[in-house]
Parts: sequence; C-alpha cells; structure tokens
Amino acid sequence: MKKIILSMFTVLVALTLTVNTASASSYTDAANLGEVLKTKLSSFNSTINSGDISSIDDQYDSFSNDIKKTERAIGKVSGKSNRDALNIKYIKPAKIARERVIYEVSQYRLMKVINDSLTANKVDKANSDFAKLERLEKRAVEIKEAGGYEQLPAKVNNGLSSIKSDIVDKLNELNNKNSRKNPAEIGETLLVEKDDWLDGHVKYEIELTDVISGDEALTLVKEANMYNNSPDAGMKYVLAKFRISVLELEKEPYDINHANFKAVSGSGVTYDDWISIAGLEPDLRNDLYEGAEHEGWTYFMVDENDEPLAVFNQGWDDEVWFNISN
Repeated sequence: MKKIILSMFTVLVALTLTVNTASASSYTDAANLGEVLKTKLSSFNSTINSGDISSIDDQYDSFSNDIKKTERAIGKVSGKSNRDALNIKYIKPAKIARERVIYEVSQYRLMKVINDSLTANKVDKANSDFAKLERLEKRAVEIKEAGGYEQLPAKVNNGLSSIKSDIVDKLNELNNKNSRKNPAEIGETLLVEKDDWLDGHVKYEIELTDVISGDEALTLVKEANMYNNSPDAGMKYVLAKFRISVLELEKEPYDINHANFKAVSGSGVTYDDWISIAGLEPDLRNDLYEGAEHEGWTYFMVDENDEPLAVFNQGWDDEVWFNISN
C-alpha cells in the first residue's frame, strides 16, 4: 500500500513539474514575442513620426501580424493576472500606435484603388469610392478626438491631401469628359483628335446646332420629299443638324455621312434599324478636305416617348455623344 501511495505521489509531482514547466515555457515564449513586438513598435513609431504615409503603409500589415502573433501567445499563458500584465506591457501600446494611423492607412489604400479605377476608366466606381474616402477622413478626425490619440505629424495629412488633390483633378476631368452620361448639348463645340488605321491623324470640331422632333420633324421630312415614309407606329423622327470643321487631316478627304451617327435610347439601347430620308437640305453627307467646314441634317427614328442621345463614330477613338432630346 505504501508503494502505491508513493508511486501516486511521484506521478503527481511529475505532472505538477510538467505543468509548471509548460506554464513557464508559455510565459517565456509570450514574453520573448512581446520584446520583439516592443522593438517593432519602436520602429513603427519612428516611421509614424517621419510622416511618410507610404512607409507607414508598408509596415502596417507586418506590424498588425506581430500584434496578433503576440496576442495568441499571451492567450496561452496561465493565470489571468499574468495575461493582463503581458497585454498591458506589450499589446496595449502596440494597438494604440496602430490605431493612431488606421484611418490614414485606409485612406491611402482606398486612394490607390481609386487611382486604379481611374486608370481603367471606371469612373462610376471611382466616384463611389471617393465618397467612401470622404467618410474615412471624417472618421479619422472623430476617432482621434474620441480616443485622445496623439496627433499625427502634419506631413501625413499633407501627403494624403496631395494624393487626393491629384485624384480630384482626374475625377473632374473624367466627370466633365464627353460621354453617354455627360453628352454635349446644342451649341457646345467639341474638339476631337484621333489617330487610327482608317483615317490616320484627324483633328476636327463638331457641334450640334439644332434638333427638331415629333410633328415638326415629320412636316420637314414630307416637305423634303413627299415619298419619304412616315415613322413606324409608336415612333417619331428626330432631325439633328451638325456642324463639322476639319482642322487637320492626314488622309483626304474625310467622309462624313449618316452612318457615322446612331441614336441611343435614354435607357442605353442602340437603335439599329436602318432608315433613309431623302431631300433634307442641307444634307450632312459630304467629303471634307483640311480646312473645310460643313453643316447639315442627319436623322433618326426613335420611340415616341424616348429621350434619346446621338453618338458619333460609336466604338472608335473619337466617339462623342450629344443630347438630341428636346
């Protein structure tokens, strides 16, 4: 019986020693990682104080991973008081440093995304993300005030402002650029330049000078030639007069004709039905040489309740859009 009790005591002592050894090992591992994190915190704070947002961004993810790794190690340490002490010593100051810049890093990264969208001509996405950017800026100010965080060097915000300024310039340019969502109106002259395999180098001005639709357009169509057809049921004619001035031309002459233009519905559907109207004067169709200017009518047939657009050279580099609703 004594042997059994002695044996059990020996096992208990061994287990206790093993547990204590494991606990000590966990604490040591956590403390060692904490010291590594402390060193990296010093480096991260130095980077923050430099005010270089690009360098802050470069270190941010690695520093965040070190925080997570140290937190996991501390979570394995026995004793709440031990864990609390380690968290206060290592984790809390590291998180404060990270939280000082979290919204600035988010702004910097979002602006990279916006620039990528602008490069890809994804203007809608860029505009949507720009709205998010302004919310992040507001949140950055609020979080600093609420948390009592130390203010960042002015260079950080100056760097972000500089990047944002470039984005604003690009957005303004693209938002104001002629497109289906931003078509030219009557009297607005567009300067267009292109180089392609078909026409070579061409530079010209194009302007929508007049639009007539509905009954008035039908009257002009019938006056132009009595044999011109009336529009199909539920449809209407739209007559659009364009002025084109050829400024530079590599391959002469430059052919302008009705096929250069297509009508597109307000909902974005292209009207593909071919129509022909004879006798409208002046007619748009012409061969133009460098220095020439010509003004003439072209025509479309669209749904009677539609508010259509006209697109010139759809799908080519010199594609331009006009509002032909009136």
